[in-house]
Amino acid sequence: MTCASAPPGPVRRYIFRRSASRKARSMTMRALEVVADRHSFAVAEQPVPDPGPGQLRVKVEYCGICGSDLHMLAEFPTSGATFGHEFVGIIDALGPGVDQFSTGERVTAVPALGCGHCVWCVSGEPSHCAQFSVIGAPSGGAFAEYVIVQALFTVRVPEGVSPRAAAVTEPLAVGLRAVEASNLVPGDDVVVFGAGPIGIAIAIWLRQQGVGRILVSDPVASRRRLALEFGATAVVDPLNETLAASAQALFGGLPSVVIEAAGRPGMLASAIDLVAPHGRIVLAGMHSADEVFQRIPAMIKEPVVQFPQFSTVAGFQHTLRILARGDFDAEKLVTHVVDFGSAGEFAHRLLQPNDFGKVLVDPSKKEAK
Repeated sequence: MTCASAPPGPVRRYIFRRSASRKARSMTMRALEVVADRHSFAVAEQPVPDPGPGQLRVKVEYCGICGSDLHMLAEFPTSGATFGHEFVGIIDALGPGVDQFSTGERVTAVPALGCGHCVWCVSGEPSHCAQFSVIGAPSGGAFAEYVIVQALFTVRVPEGVSPRAAAVTEPLAVGLRAVEASNLVPGDDVVVFGAGPIGIAIAIWLRQQGVGRILVSDPVASRRRLALEFGATAVVDPLNETLAASAQALFGGLPSVVIEAAGRPGMLASAIDLVAPHGRIVLAGMHSADEVFQRIPAMIKEPVVQFPQFSTVAGFQHTLRILARGDFDAEKLVTHVVDFGSAGEFAHRLLQPNDFGKVLVDPSKKEAK
């Protein structure tokens, strides 16, 4: 699948009074900060940031809780850090040198900061920049009323795409990157490990590509149902069924592609066991443990293994173009919208076995008394 840039199309603008912007710059904002010893979040006041050269300030409408946020919260908590990188919002202020955007435009952005002029930044792949950093990893994130983004990596949200749908652009684009990395060919049969937001995104793009059959594995029944709704041919509960037997029954052989989106140790070994000779394995999940696998089975099968992780500007543009076309309802990926005060509780619940889809944090949502 190619992700060629497309004209942005009509864009709705939300007009802010100049006096409101000047007032915002002199005020503080509410944000979520990590409380390290509790592995949780607390609501705090922070200065409203000012955009620097080539940057935008965005007033956040929604920000999704990502698996990488949970990973950092559980394993690498930094007190005072502000996470969050899956966001949508309205441009509130422009930094020096920014003339391609206007205040009032709804945007999202590849959650990256880079030098802005190397070949990787200019081509929309800032994750390869020597000065690359991730918004919200660990600070400067969008679990706040305002976030600073780089204009070069910012993408307008087209007319007709709701804020909630636009808020899942980043996980959808990550799923797209994983599918692109698999180098699909017509007729490929694919197994997907995991039916969380990234796994569902992968199933969506696989179906868009028109592959052969798609088998999605997940222990949670509600996620398996969602996978079927969004393109899976069949689903399997790995706690009660044998994945290899299910694949054999569906495909009549081994899958040519295995895409891992579970983010758990041991998945590489499982993928090597399952994939067909000369197959392709894509590891899209994230964890910090060592991966252990037997080299001889891998040598016998000779799979190609890819490790995609970060989305691209082209991927964001393609995702938003498909959302604007209405090929699927991205809002169905969202199961909960929570306020700042509830975000810590939901983070803890997401760290345990759960049947949640995408959880969005709404900075404007009133907290329960």
